[in-house]
Amino acid sequence: MPRLDDQRRRLDAIRANAWPAASDYASFSAGQLLTYSQPEDVTSGWIVLKNVTEALGLAAANGDKDTLELLESRLKRVTRQVAAPSDNMMRSLVARSMARNSAIALSKAWTRVGQPDRAKAWGDFAALTDPKHASAPHTAVDALTENRGSTLVSLTSESLPRRSPDSALVPEAELRGGRLAEYAMYERLMLHAVVLMLAIALGFLLLAPLRDRSALGLLPARLAGLLGTRDRLRIFALGIALPAAVYLLSTHPPGLVTRRIGITEQGFFLWLAQSVAVVVAMLSGTLQATRRQLDRRGKLLALGWIGPDPGRLCFPAALLAMPLGAILPGWMTKNDTIEFAGYATILGFVGFPLLWLLWQAVGSFFGSAARKLHRSVLMHATVPFVAIALASTATAIPWVYSQEKAWTKEIRYEALAPDNTIFESRLEREYAGWIARDLLNQLEAVK
Repeated sequence: MPRLDDQRRRLDAIRANAWPAASDYASFSAGQLLTYSQPEDVTSGWIVLKNVTEALGLAAANGDKDTLELLESRLKRVTRQVAAPSDNMMRSLVARSMARNSAIALSKAWTRVGQPDRAKAWGDFAALTDPKHASAPHTAVDALTENRGSTLVSLTSESLPRRSPDSALVPEAELRGGRLAEYAMYERLMLHAVVLMLAIALGFLLLAPLRDRSALGLLPARLAGLLGTRDRLRIFALGIALPAAVYLLSTHPPGLVTRRIGITEQGFFLWLAQSVAVVVAMLSGTLQATRRQLDRRGKLLALGWIGPDPGRLCFPAALLAMPLGAILPGWMTKNDTIEFAGYATILGFVGFPLLWLLWQAVGSFFGSAARKLHRSVLMHATVPFVAIALASTATAIPWVYSQEKAWTKEIRYEALAPDNTIFESRLEREYAGWIARDLLNQLEAVK
């Protein structure tokens, strides 16, 4: 018999030890992706079992009972070699498939040489090891099945709908670190996007008035100085503090109730919408509040809005989009109609205010010449508040990053180790071991 050495665990250990310890969730994910590079497989065991199967057919054709006896013994031995140490899903499935195929061939071979009892024993073995008819393990309900883990965990658990009957339940505490570290990583990336959007808005507010500088001089800046301390506090409270508070309450409610389950497709999209909504709310709220305070201070100059004002609807719509983004994910998983309605609702609450802001930006270049001064005063007065929003958001990024690193240290269930990779989570190893044990138990029953 050929020698069968399993080097997979040793190679897994080499890979795991070569990778530096993860400092944040991004580096942790990179370490998990390292496990995709697994050139080793179970080809050697497959080839041996395939050779045994072919030899069975030749022995049966020659009516050679002694050779069949020898091949039967070798089939059992090779199956034990491949399956006995298995906690690898591919290895267990290969062992079961090849043992079953060999059993079918052996049953036919014994029938051809006039040994119906031995043929029946192997036929029964083939039937009992058929995955279509085998008894399924009991499905356990725990934090894993409730999607309380990270995306890496949910991807592996979705490919493993069944579990070993003796599998231990996975508590939420084992999944918490990975789940919250992933949330923190994506929040850090979204805050970078928010900073970029605010920087673009601030750049526009600084550069747009320059085209009228030769005609207006310093007059817009001086008129913006009409705003007093109370005016500025009101603008800050309504335009910056209120949207920031609504965003924080929507994404970080007490007890982090919005982060009790892993990130879903619907939840991630709505989270993106919330990030856009907070920027839109800050910009539209600041513009509305600034325009109102300027109107109060400079009524003779008519610095306020003239005619119908869609901005009065845009600001509350952008604010409302943030709590909606926290509530809708739980409803959108019920059916396709509710999911479509949820997407349409959030797009409406964010999209209409965003289009209104873009329309005002275009109007600053192509609007009425009679309102040129008014537009320039408004932009000058708005700049400090957008700058504060930009600086505050940028300051929050290091804090979120520290949370990401702290939760990465708490990762338990999916922690990278020689025996715990993206391909072989604990439950997968348990299930693979159960398949192998069941196969060997059925094999021992064959006489």
